[in-house]
Amino acid sequence: MVKTNFPKLLALLFVLFAANSFTFAQAQGYNWDACGDPGVAKEKFIVFTDAAKAKDYAGALETFNWVYANCPKVHKSLYQHGENMYKALIAAEKDPAKQKEYQDKLLKLYDDRIAYFGEEKDVLQRKGAVAYSYLIGRNDDKALDLLDNLYSKIIELSGKETPKSNFSLYFDVVCKKNKKGIYTQEKVIQVYDQLSAMVDEHLESAQEADKKGWTETEEALDKLYEAAIPCDCQFAKTVLNEKYQANKDVVSAKKIFKCLVKNKCIDDPLFMEVAITIFQKEPSFGLGEVIAKQMYAKGEEEKAFEWYNKIADMPDVEPAKKADTYINMAKLYAKKGSKGKARELAQKAVGVDASKKGEAYSLVAQLYMNSANDCKGNPVEQRYCFLAAYDMYAAAGNMEGMRNAQAQFPSKTDIFTFASDKEGKEVGLNCWIGGSTVLRAKPKQ
Repeated sequence: MVKTNFPKLLALLFVLFAANSFTFAQAQGYNWDACGDPGVAKEKFIVFTDAAKAKDYAGALETFNWVYANCPKVHKSLYQHGENMYKALIAAEKDPAKQKEYQDKLLKLYDDRIAYFGEEKDVLQRKGAVAYSYLIGRNDDKALDLLDNLYSKIIELSGKETPKSNFSLYFDVVCKKNKKGIYTQEKVIQVYDQLSAMVDEHLESAQEADKKGWTETEEALDKLYEAAIPCDCQFAKTVLNEKYQANKDVVSAKKIFKCLVKNKCIDDPLFMEVAITIFQKEPSFGLGEVIAKQMYAKGEEEKAFEWYNKIADMPDVEPAKKADTYINMAKLYAKKGSKGKARELAQKAVGVDASKKGEAYSLVAQLYMNSANDCKGNPVEQRYCFLAAYDMYAAAGNMEGMRNAQAQFPSKTDIFTFASDKEGKEVGLNCWIGGSTVLRAKPKQ
């Protein structure tokens, strides 16, 4: 029987495996020439990567440290495995001091990877995903500076590809430096403008599924901004307005708008100016309605009607909102005494949304009730408007209105004395109301 020298066989297998691994490593661009002792480096690297792949990170740390110190340019996989290793060690470590040590080493690992292998944009994004949680609680200026430089660089390099979270993380750092007196309010406003503009771009182009995330990012920025820059009416009309007047941009307009609304300064002319700027860029029914109401409150009635018409004609406006707009316009025309125009708009509201007929027809009926002085004639003819009002209240389903109108019907005595027709006959209305109604007498009390 042939005896096998088992230890020698294992050694041979290891050499063959190592040789194959080295050949593969060379083919994949491993830079062993940059190592002081390539043979030892290869052996240590294989031991480290095997342990890392097996997720034995505590066992991998010693050989990682050797390769990292002696052969940092060998291959970027050293840094990829090293990143996973340190994240696992940080998560498992209970000693705060040791955890901080691992955090700092991981952050340095990202910097060294960039120094040796480039890919700065992608690697900084990876660093940005963990740096805030590692450093923000340390509450020292050096940590804030590191985060400030990191996130501003990420945004500079990544632009629209910047991860959503980085916007609010960066702005939180800027606001904290403002609170410490390191940054001025002007710096906070400058960064907010930059970030808000980028978020607005995303909101304009994002798919529906992605809009929620960007809306939350926008809200996070706004919340931080409002906490950092207490905004009153005077601040809006001076500091914010100076920026807005330079280019009439929508970002500045929104800041002024929010500030004036929050402080109930909507009567200021600046409010209308910025509201119109926002509407022109981002038209919405609600904002248009606010502008229309403000126009009317200021006595600019024709402009108010123009705005009501504008929002009523907006595409994709819900029928109920469109009908409400016509009814609001009808009420305004009624106040002006333009009864015919008011009726036209009320009827238009019903044409858009039949469920509004109760309110719309009651409005028209009230116009008829107020028309006794418009409808001239004998004592019976002068009360035809109340007959027409009753009909309109009936169409509206307004029982109280019907009773009020009926109480103003002509008496049987007046009909007998003055009317050329008998009760139950159709009579024409000889004023702006037009059309016809049925002659009826007031019920006996």
